[in-house]
Amino acid sequence: MDATKRALLYCRVSTEEQGEEGYSFPTQEARGRAFAVEQGWTVAEVVRESLSGKIFERPGLQRALESARRGEYDVLLVYAGDRLTRDPDHAMVILGTLRMAGVAVVSVTQPELSGRGVVADMLWMFTGHKANDEWETLRERTQRGRRARIESGKPLVSPRPPFGYVFNAAKTAYELDPEAEPVVRLVFEWALAGVTLRGIVERLRERGIPSPT
Repeated sequence: MDATKRALLYCRVSTEEQGEEGYSFPTQEARGRAFAVEQGWTVAEVVRESLSGKIFERPGLQRALESARRGEYDVLLVYAGDRLTRDPDHAMVILGTLRMAGVAVVSVTQPELSGRGVVADMLWMFTGHKANDEWETLRERTQRGRRARIESGKPLVSPRPPFGYVFNAAKTAYELDPEAEPVVRLVFEWALAGVTLRGIVERLRERGIPSPT
């Protein structure tokens, strides 16, 4: 074991995955830290990111790459390959950047991705294609479910309904919110009278009416 190695633990979830236990931040971080302890590595930094793995210009990922270029860690540790990226082309760019910086990439659950050379690169490409296909399937399924809900006359389920409404008990329709309705009427009256958005905000603030959040 090399106790001098420093690891950056990169954890990522997308919006669709946040409720899935296997992909949650606590799960990824706990497994990553336990793995680092087994290897005798020090976790120098933990980066958490809530963005799609299809996006290359993720702030957390870019910070990790910049830190690698500066020599701030020796191993980039991920829970699985698709946590780093879901795009095979991006995978090659990321791996190339890290290797030039002398940083190894290690997957906690997919040790076959942790090697170097042609075989490891091919496995990353395969993993990227597989993850991309899964993402496309998930997106299609989600869109199909949304369309079916709209066509059946039901509203899309979201963390909160539009301001001025509440969900009914079954979350199948909106109902007027008796507390917010007067505020909504005021906002529309001011807007129709030509009051600017900033002006509406100021009037609400003067009346002590807080924002919905």
